[in-house]
Amino acid sequence: MLHQKKLNDSLTLDEVALKYHPTKTNPEAKRNEAKYKNHISPTLGKMKISKITQDDVQILSNELSKKKNIRGGLLNPRTVKDIIENLRVIFNWAIEQNYINKNPVIVK
Repeated sequence: MLHQKKLNDSLTLDEVALKYHPTKTNPEAKRNEAKYKNHISPTLGKMKISKITQDDVQILSNELSKKKNIRGGLLNPRTVKDIIENLRVIFNWAIEQNYINKNPVIVK
């Protein structure tokens, strides 16, 4: 049990996402995986999942709000909210898998 706890504490968000994404087969799964890789991973992916805080999620949200879309405009606020919701779902799955104890994502 102690070994498992140490393993879980050392998992990065990218490592958890690699375990999570193959479990999803719904029509949105590939799109959500792409959103993760394009928008979440560059900011939070290398962080230990157990160390990610609400502040880290807020920083990501702020960065996304300033990010340009493929047409050169800013990402739509609904798109930003959808990306953060995708992150929330990954954290909820990580809780179910006993990788972490709480979800730092609060969707408003």
